Amino acid sequence: MEVRPTAAQTRAYSGALAETLKARRLLLAKLSPHEHSLSAVARRTGIAQASLRDWESGRVRPRRPQLEGICRLLGLDPEELRALD
Repeated sequence: MEVRPTAAQTRAYSGALAETLKARRLLLAKLSPHEHSLSAVARRTGIAQASLRDWESGRVRPRRPQLEGICRLLGLDPEELRALD
């Protein structure tokens, strides 16, 4: 029997992932604002700015290849972030 997370658990997990992505980007933006603004990160990763905003708000979870790309840019471990999801 497959056990699936409840809607509340899914929201909580995606919230943790979202918070981590946003916090890391904002931290890096303090050090190099032109390289880590929302628009710069979206452009550098080839991800739509609206998609990145949705990920950071927890409305949408990135797919695996997208998550790996953003993690490379932000210096995060994709496996650790997937564990939050």
